[in-house]
Amino acid sequence: MQSSRHNRFRRLRAAGAACAMLILSGCMMQNQSAPPLSGPSGFGQALTLTATPDVMPRDGSSQSIIRVNFREGGTNEPLASRRLVLATSAGTLSAGEVVTDVGGNASFTLIAPSLNTPVSSASVSATLVGENALSSVSQIVRVVLLGPAVPTALFTTSPAVPAVGGAATYDASGTTLDGVECGPACSYNWDFGDGGVATGQVVQHTFQSLGVKVVTLTVTAPGGTVGTLSKSFSMATPTAPAAVFTMAKNGLQATFNASSSTVGAGASIVRYDWTLGDGVTAPDAGPIVFHTYVAGNYAVTLVITDSLGRTATLAQALTMP
Repeated sequence: MQSSRHNRFRRLRAAGAACAMLILSGCMMQNQSAPPLSGPSGFGQALTLTATPDVMPRDGSSQSIIRVNFREGGTNEPLASRRLVLATSAGTLSAGEVVTDVGGNASFTLIAPSLNTPVSSASVSATLVGENALSSVSQIVRVVLLGPAVPTALFTTSPAVPAVGGAATYDASGTTLDGVECGPACSYNWDFGDGGVATGQVVQHTFQSLGVKVVTLTVTAPGGTVGTLSKSFSMATPTAPAAVFTMAKNGLQATFNASSSTVGAGASIVRYDWTLGDGVTAPDAGPIVFHTYVAGNYAVTLVITDSLGRTATLAQALTMP
């Protein structure tokens, strides 16, 4: 027994000597630790937001008071004079920013969005500013918004680009309410921006002038909610007019026929002006005119005007025996 204790003592002395040799030779092992974080950190700060009430109607006037409390996470000490920038996903806020008081508190108001705002909740956020952006503190509180579903107005146009003077079809069959086609349950009102209006899910309208037109669809759901959609159209221009006329002679009488003159779909020829070459004119005389000449050579000119105010001219030589 005594020999065993003696051997253990010898081993301990040997280990101690070896350790002493390591220390003397500069090979001492040390514990390694992570370097400290650089810059300020928001991980030790506790920002809380509460909403009272946290459920309100989507009526454009109801209010929820949002209270802010900002404290040091480790000590629970209030953080005063901290500036917080505010934002919301729906509705409006009574302020764009707040500053905490000596108790680390602040408050502001969320005003509910209107009945026709298609949302079911509002996310309200407060974000600390004026410190390292990488360690900024932010918090969100959500307020539930109650109200009937808002229709999502949708319409198509055929043709896709309406032409001046040509009837186009406007179809709102794709309008939905709560994700389902609304159909006849909704009412549909159209404003074509040129004084023209219409009602119904599918309507037609004809624009009579060039330019950009704005068509607005307003859909009203059974619950009284309203959805709108406006689309702009740059009207397609019909093919330009082309003047054409034939000449027929019967002795010294000539017949001129411009019935074959053309203009693109969506426009029409509204005026035929003739210069008959012997000093006689026939303004706005229509597509067919008759005239008696004396023998000689003449230049007959036709000018046509379409419903868009565009003109086309054709001149032909006429010889009378």
